[in-house]
Amino acid sequence: MPYESFHVRARKGYTAPLPPPVRASIEFTAVGKTESTSSLTRDDIAVLEDGVPQQIDVFQEAVLPVTFMLALDGSGSMKKSAAQAQEAAREFITAMRPEDDLATMVFATKTTVVHPPTKERQKALDAIASYVADGGTALYDALYESLTTLSSIQGRRVVIVVTDGRDENARSTGPGSLRTWDEVLEKVQQTEAALYAVGIGSNVDRDRLQQIARLSGGDAYFPKDVTTLAADYQRILDELRRRYVIGYQSTNHARDGRWRTVHIKARRPDVEIRSRGGYYAPPK
Repeated sequence: MPYESFHVRARKGYTAPLPPPVRASIEFTAVGKTESTSSLTRDDIAVLEDGVPQQIDVFQEAVLPVTFMLALDGSGSMKKSAAQAQEAAREFITAMRPEDDLATMVFATKTTVVHPPTKERQKALDAIASYVADGGTALYDALYESLTTLSSIQGRRVVIVVTDGRDENARSTGPGSLRTWDEVLEKVQQTEAALYAVGIGSNVDRDRLQQIARLSGGDAYFPKDVTTLAADYQRILDELRRRYVIGYQSTNHARDGRWRTVHIKARRPDVEIRSRGGYYAPPK
């Protein structure tokens, strides 16, 4: 039968499906005035995305496994405190939860990822045992590479950097890294990883370590010497075990890949909230 004898009837088009809603998930810490982690409920906080109130539909403690990058300063200035730094690192490794993964980096004139993330603690312990302090302080390279290593890993991610100096070469006559500070700041905003900095002694760049830690939703500690390093490691572990996660469907449906500022506000005057401060919307 020739095609000309058929009559086609159909609707003239269709309604395209709407894109899926934009969902945000933000991890944060609630800190009381005494710096101890404070206990919260959903009713204790309010969330604003780019100034617009949001309706929280998920509120829970952050209990999922964590992938750690432990970045240790191996520059020449660490020689006198090397033994104590090794012992503190060993205590930290043995105190970790068995379900958490750990990668280890040592940085001096160059950065070296000694082993990738693994649950095998012996690899980290072997790395600590072979720790030798010598050379400059490629701090910015260490931060950038730590974040890069964790960027492809799913789930909760944390960088712990321990240093007794600032970014400089072995002679203290120039920078120690190829990466710049601005590149590090851009990388930390792109990577959903909390960064905890432990700056030992008086030669550290406190302002920059505090800046990058707070930008990521982490924190910075500044012990006078290495004798309290083990306690600082424990403070980090304690805080990570008492963090919270909120989730909500954004009132902004645009999938434009842009940064959205999220302000988590405590309704209690005795509580301070620390988070990475936002997220990137999914692209189209």
